[in-house]
Amino acid sequence: MISESIIYLVVWSVIAAAQGGTVGGYDVGYFVAYYIFWTLVRNMNIVFTPYGWE
Repeated sequence: MISESIIYLVVWSVIAAAQGGTVGGYDVGYFVAYYIFWTLVRNMNIVFTPYGWE
């Protein structure tokens, strides 16, 4: 779960660096905050079974 977020973050960071530090007005700090939040929300919302929460 975490590796997917890290891969996306690295890809967008490289793209931002290649374009002068931003992509569509978003800088690397925005991408870091977004993917940290996205990872936390995804991990908190995955429920396999009711017994998985015990």
